[in-house]
Amino acid sequence: MNKYIWKKRMLSAIALFFAIAASVFSPSRAYSFNIETTSGGDTVKWSSSAATFLVNTTNGPSFALTSIQSAMDNWTSVASSNLVYTYGGSTSNSEQTNNSENIVFFGDAPSGFVGWATFWYESGGAISDCDIIIEEDFTWTETYLEDLATHEFGHCVPLAHASGSVTMNATVSAGARFLAQDDVDGITFLYDKGTGYSEAFVGVPTMNEWGMMLFISLACGIAVYNIRRVNDSF
Repeated sequence: MNKYIWKKRMLSAIALFFAIAASVFSPSRAYSFNIETTSGGDTVKWSSSAATFLVNTTNGPSFALTSIQSAMDNWTSVASSNLVYTYGGSTSNSEQTNNSENIVFFGDAPSGFVGWATFWYESGGAISDCDIIIEEDFTWTETYLEDLATHEFGHCVPLAHASGSVTMNATVSAGARFLAQDDVDGITFLYDKGTGYSEAFVGVPTMNEWGMMLFISLACGIAVYNIRRVNDSF
């Protein structure tokens, strides 16, 4: 094959490879959290910066209120977010229903779960109610109840399950009460205090994307090096 034609074809192939790689592995939003959206694509969130919850500790352990309030504080204490969870007192209500009264209570959670959060929202995505049921027939420890409650309050933010998060993982493990950076990023993305912090999430590669782009760069570099060696041998 003509040396010039061969070289031109190889360079064209490399250029095509780069184009495909750029389109497939282009940077996306750099976070490992999942927000909730309406069917129309609107972000679901509280329209106010404060959400008040009433707590029914009936059928719960003696430390129930302490653990639940600590779980609320875990989200409220995020410095970059202006969402505040407030304890509004006790209630006798023990039913998950959209009545504009946010409650936490102990009862018979859905099969296979020890906690379940349900939220309702209006057509534009504004949350109108969020209720949490915690399994009453479970042997709780004070710390694990806080772990579970922190997870469920995360759903009221509302954040969906995320495999990269300990707190919002579908399986609530010990230590879920400690928010990771992904969780902080999630609540900040929704309730930024006005620092512009959430803008940093747009167009910045994730760690997986950085790794993939580095691999592609190295592979292309090796290919170019070998092409030059072959070219020199003509």
